[in-house]
Amino acid sequence: MARRFGIFLLLAATAGLAFTAYWLLFTTLMAYDDEGYVLVSLKNYSAHGGLYAQVYSQYGPFFYFLHDAGHRLLGYEFTNTTGRLITLLCWLFAAGTAAHLVWRQTRAIALTGFTLGLTFFHLHLMMSEPGHPGGLIVVLVATGAWLGVAQIQRGALRALAVTTGLVGAALLLTKINVGVFFLAAAGTWFAVQLRSPAQARSTTWLAAAALLVLPLGLMHAKLGEAAGGLFAGMAVIASLTMLAVTWRNRQPLTTWGHATWGAGALLALGAMVVAVVGWRGTSLREMIDGVLLGPLRHPGVYYFPPAWKPGTALVGGLSLLLAGLVWRGPAMWLSWLLVGLRLLLVLGFGLACLEWLPFTGHSIAMSYLVPLAWIFALRLDADKVNSPAGPTTWLGLLLVLQYLHAYPVAGSQIAWGTFLLVPLMALGLHDTQGFVARHGRSFHAALIGFVALALAIGTAGRLAHIGWLRYSESQPLRLTGAENVRLPEAPASATRLLALNATAHADMLFTLPGMFSFNQWTGLPTPTLANTTHWFSLLSLAQQREIIAALTQNARPVVIVQRSMLDFLAAEKISVSCPLYDYLQQNFENAFSIDHFEFWIRRGRVVAPLGTVEILALKSPEPGTAPGKLELIVAIPAGQKIARLEVAALEGPPRGLASWDKGSGPLLATAIDLQGQALSDKIYAGWEQPLPPLTRLTLALDPLQTFDRSQVVIHVRDASGALLAEARFKD
Repeated sequence: MARRFGIFLLLAATAGLAFTAYWLLFTTLMAYDDEGYVLVSLKNYSAHGGLYAQVYSQYGPFFYFLHDAGHRLLGYEFTNTTGRLITLLCWLFAAGTAAHLVWRQTRAIALTGFTLGLTFFHLHLMMSEPGHPGGLIVVLVATGAWLGVAQIQRGALRALAVTTGLVGAALLLTKINVGVFFLAAAGTWFAVQLRSPAQARSTTWLAAAALLVLPLGLMHAKLGEAAGGLFAGMAVIASLTMLAVTWRNRQPLTTWGHATWGAGALLALGAMVVAVVGWRGTSLREMIDGVLLGPLRHPGVYYFPPAWKPGTALVGGLSLLLAGLVWRGPAMWLSWLLVGLRLLLVLGFGLACLEWLPFTGHSIAMSYLVPLAWIFALRLDADKVNSPAGPTTWLGLLLVLQYLHAYPVAGSQIAWGTFLLVPLMALGLHDTQGFVARHGRSFHAALIGFVALALAIGTAGRLAHIGWLRYSESQPLRLTGAENVRLPEAPASATRLLALNATAHADMLFTLPGMFSFNQWTGLPTPTLANTTHWFSLLSLAQQREIIAALTQNARPVVIVQRSMLDFLAAEKISVSCPLYDYLQQNFENAFSIDHFEFWIRRGRVVAPLGTVEILALKSPEPGTAPGKLELIVAIPAGQKIARLEVAALEGPPRGLASWDKGSGPLLATAIDLQGQALSDKIYAGWEQPLPPLTRLTLALDPLQTFDRSQVVIHVRDASGALLAEARFKD
């Protein structure tokens, strides 16, 4: 009965995490807009084919093959909403799979809850990458871990080989480095378990050499730098110590025939994907460049190392020392030392996730936990050494190789590459509980589970609280494909007004850096199908020339520039100089700016800045007249009537700072064209009258208002309070 109740609570917790994921995903819109780049590439591939030939991508063809099939079979479109819902499913799948893996091994409610909550938290960076291939990568790695553990326990080694081949192929053709890491981990496990002891010994030495060479070869360009050399060293330590534990627990299970099955599955899936994508307009040469050669060039384009914490190298040395002591043979004092170290690491990780330490959970995982991950895979009792190979070494090898995913960009990749740490820690805690209980401390064993569960509840609960606050305090973005994305009023209003102006003034939209969500919201085409965020670094000279030609030929192109992101790139010493950037500088100029965004139009062109407002102070007002006026340029829906103008704060809880209605004085309206010129001399009465679709509104101000213009938005409302238009002060 207690177990059934516990299962019910786990299911209820999973439902709660689903709501949390929704709140977080639908209140996040990252400035760098990888999301838009992925969505536009998926949309263009599905519509035109030509992956790598025309459609630019840094990612492999399996991602496009899978989503194109989903689009055709399930009918979903490539929108901000769809990307978030798919990411929500990936996030929950990974956390649920990790938790079920632990449940299947332990039948422990507390440790399963620990895994569910902290895996979910560890992957919360997925809210910044909706629709990104990272979600698919996490699903594939979790599937490989979950199926692998089950198949090892059943002794279904042929099925395990097929699983490895299929997952490995999917990962290779999604992001080649991640596929290499997965296959290297699985291949190492198979090599150690060969039935012939002599062959196993030889292949294990070869595996050790490969695990040494892989991080050094991967990071060869950065080994001379402190951060790069440290990463390579910690990766070698993590891999070789996990290999030692795998050898210590080895069983004669595998044969070379299993490798044949795995290779066959890999080649079959790979050939199918390559054939389908090739049939849709990608040559073999373009496939090789997109899958292999292009990714090899990326570390030279953008490199962002992990934030290594103090004592990282010392932890690596401690890991090697402890591994050497364990290799010499079991000792009771050493087992208790490992118990203490396990508990300390889990507690530190949990407190970091709660933000009770000056480190994040991700930085602790990178600096301290993965290099010591082998201690969670090790069995503490000597009589356990000869038991059948359990799930921990399979899980551990996958973890320490996926650790390399954080190179060359240690952002969300840290979470994607290290989330298997949580179920591995849970299995290590289960082993710890058994060891402690066998030595007469049953209460302490139960306390371990209670504390682990409490850490998970606190961490997940805190994340749910943050998500709900963000969701309840934000407003819908109300843009096509992102209707239910909710943001604070400042970025939301700026985004809507930029989209409004692009829709009104452009036939083609380009962005700097690439922010292709704007193309999704406005329906405006990009110059070509070669679209990426850092186009100034990643596009070839020929691709840039094609964009220049398209912009030159188009009658009304506009460019939205995110000045704050350009300032960030400059601070990071990332140059945007290139022929395409030079062309934009020479041929376009800034029409207006809102919230660090600039709206560029072709030089010599004039446009009306829709959704903007100014307060004009009269230098010498005549006696009895107002000292200034409020002037808005807005687009009013046909037939609607203005009843009130409100000044609302952009920051903090919604609150009005000032308002005007017909009792405040006359509101004058002038019909204008897209260049801001009056269509006639007629002046309309603005209050409660149908107005022209493009209107300049003027309201006398007496006295002049003194609010902070950068922190307010003007809302134009009808008699029912419905929002007709909004306007921001220009920067």
